[in-house]
Amino acid sequence: MNNLSYYVDNHGTLTYDEYSQGLEYCLEIVRRFQDPDSLRKELSPLRATFNEEQLNYLDSIQVYKVSQPFNLTQDELNILHSYGFYTKETDHYLLSNRFLIEVRDASSRLTTVIGWYPDLRKYITIATRYFSKQIDWFNIDTALDLSYNFYNKQVIVVEGIFDALSLASLGLPAVATMGA
Repeated sequence: MNNLSYYVDNHGTLTYDEYSQGLEYCLEIVRRFQDPDSLRKELSPLRATFNEEQLNYLDSIQVYKVSQPFNLTQDELNILHSYGFYTKETDHYLLSNRFLIEVRDASSRLTTVIGWYPDLRKYITIATRYFSKQIDWFNIDTALDLSYNFYNKQVIVVEGIFDALSLASLGLPAVATMGA
């Protein structure tokens, strides 16, 4: 990993590309605490509509449950705090025991990370500087590639992230409005 302290020290003045790169480093850190077995062990029984093909797709994009990070370096802890993975008031790690879902822009730059679990909150979105539910579409990068290459520039628009993931697992260009 690059010098993580750069992304913390300059957090307020980072360009869009730099900010996205810092968020990628956060994702690398958090992914170390994922449980690949959680997909079939926990997610499969929760959603009766997931077939093996859909589970394989979720596996390929690493939609796994993540636990509380531990034994982090000070730089790793600082960057996760700077990017909002911990609450400021209570220092609570927001994505603990949730399935990680990446949200990328049309150019495949990471804009936020969402933690999903079928509880009262359901989705917890890391509040990042360049993400807005009113502007961003889930799966837009993948859907645009498919659309332009195989589907005569047509895209299927759905409301929910898992609806888009289910269609994407079938090879269809689907985006989700994420409730906007």
